[in-house]
Amino acid sequence: MEDNSILEPVKEFPNLLKTNTTNAETYFEDLVKKSGINQDENIKTVDKYKATMVKYNAAHSKATKLKVGRVFLWILFGVLVAMGVIFILIPIGNPAASKALFISLGVVFIALAVGDIVLIIKVINPKIKKRDEIAAAIKLTADQLLALANEQMAPLNSIFDWNMPSDVIKKTTPLIQLDKNFDVKKYYFMRDKYGLDFDVGDKSSVYYVQSGSIVGNPFLVERIFDQVDGEKVYTGTLVISWVTYSTDSKGHRYSNTHIQTLTANVKKFCPYYHYRTYLIYSNDSAPDLCFTRTPQVGIEESDKKIAKTVRKDAKKIDKLAEKAVSDSDPSTNFTAMGNDEFDSLFHALDRNNEVQFRLLFTPLAQKNEISLIKSKAPYGDDFNFSKNKKINVIQTRHGQNADIYCNPNNYLDYDVRESKKKFVNYTNSFFQYLYFDLAPILSIPLYQQEKPMEYIYNKGYESNVSFLEQEVMANSFPSELLQPKDAITNSILKTNFIKKDGDFDQVKIKASAFKGYNRTDFIPVPGGDGRIHSVPVHWVEYVPVESSTLMDVENSDSSRPIFNSMMKNQGFANFINRVSKGNTASYQRGLFAFLLSAPVILSSADMAQVSGLVKPKEGGNTNSK
Repeated sequence: MEDNSILEPVKEFPNLLKTNTTNAETYFEDLVKKSGINQDENIKTVDKYKATMVKYNAAHSKATKLKVGRVFLWILFGVLVAMGVIFILIPIGNPAASKALFISLGVVFIALAVGDIVLIIKVINPKIKKRDEIAAAIKLTADQLLALANEQMAPLNSIFDWNMPSDVIKKTTPLIQLDKNFDVKKYYFMRDKYGLDFDVGDKSSVYYVQSGSIVGNPFLVERIFDQVDGEKVYTGTLVISWVTYSTDSKGHRYSNTHIQTLTANVKKFCPYYHYRTYLIYSNDSAPDLCFTRTPQVGIEESDKKIAKTVRKDAKKIDKLAEKAVSDSDPSTNFTAMGNDEFDSLFHALDRNNEVQFRLLFTPLAQKNEISLIKSKAPYGDDFNFSKNKKINVIQTRHGQNADIYCNPNNYLDYDVRESKKKFVNYTNSFFQYLYFDLAPILSIPLYQQEKPMEYIYNKGYESNVSFLEQEVMANSFPSELLQPKDAITNSILKTNFIKKDGDFDQVKIKASAFKGYNRTDFIPVPGGDGRIHSVPVHWVEYVPVESSTLMDVENSDSSRPIFNSMMKNQGFANFINRVSKGNTASYQRGLFAFLLSAPVILSSADMAQVSGLVKPKEGGNTNSK
């Protein structure tokens, strides 16, 4: 059996990335062959389009310059007319002025104005019209070429699917296996075997999940959308004025006006929203061990500064070890590893089981973690690592903003070369993000050697789709379809499983948000006039508001091409229009869902209509025709 282990993750990554690039390019070329498009013809069309757009931009620029000149001439016309009128009228208000001279000058200005308007009408306007026509003709040709390029690329664009980067990664390193979606079997596997609690709370919604495994040990990437209760400071101002009087040395009394701006602040409840992303990995190794670690090394820190930190920490760690000697339990007494650099930089000083900690962090594992922590590229020491018995949680800074969705829309283009570049770049970016999220796990050789014991799956499950994916699919719909009435904030979507309806799960989506009411508080503030003034501070009162919508969701094990074809099918369109809210459906990663406009029981005809379009027949072709 081939050994796919990654023994030194940081060291091996550059070669793996090169391999991934090659695999992504090969995968793309296979897609091109599968689609049947003519690359050469598309490249010729795109090059013609780009050359035509260069000509159009030049023609459009010439026409624009003339239009700017015309504006200048219209301004000049106005100035000349005004000057002519002024010179003609000057003798009327000033009898001493030379009437003949001023009238002559006025006539000259008027004549120049007439010449200016003739120039605009007879010369400039025809030229602008001609240049606009030339530009429009060139643009029409360019639009036709663009339409042709899009038509040439349509077969390829139509077969891009979710999970394609995952397929590439499997070829690059078979060690990392990525699933099409987080199915119900793996959900119960992680819940029942490893005791993973999937509840993220009422103020959090599962926005996206990606599951996979390393040598059969499951992992899950979760992106959660959180509502956090906070406060907002509102500021109000009030301008006041008062008059004081003073007397100078000569006994003259003067008034002095004073102006002051009074400011007041109030703090009020305000909801805030953000995403957080983390990776959960389950493994039977060191089943009683718990610890946490946080980033210790800044990306700009030099080796000299790191060494200084290690020496400083070593003294603290020695004292901690001396203090722990008095503990009578040898499995929990803190003991220094004998590797000051590892203890300082990995800094898992709250570990509860020294025997299992050493079992996990062998000399090679220590070396790998140190290498990861001290690496400057691509991310450096940006990971939190916590282990709670069989559950390992990794949260990285780079993972918080990474595009983890593998949405096929990322690669759509009218130019096959640009499409290839987008596909390869995204696949490499996704691989790099995921690899370094897993790197703290991959750094531990035992995690690649320990295979889980065989798990006996149930024959039947409560639902067809895992509860996390139900919530993900709820979040895949346009927010306005689920937003409570009058809400002014984002919504937290929570799903509640109702029943199985054949292959579908019917769930209720509860959307929780806030509507806002404008309020004003009057805050007493002393002014310079010796009086107390009420300063108005305007603020928003956030009041909870909820709505609920029914959704049917199915693990269709289908593909994007089939779904796109299905959406064009009249029978399915009629079905969606009849039962769905917003006349829309959602598909991603083999999961299919639609919102219900009202409670409905799908008939056998409905089931046949939907399942026949969504589910491929056994052994059938899943490509669109």
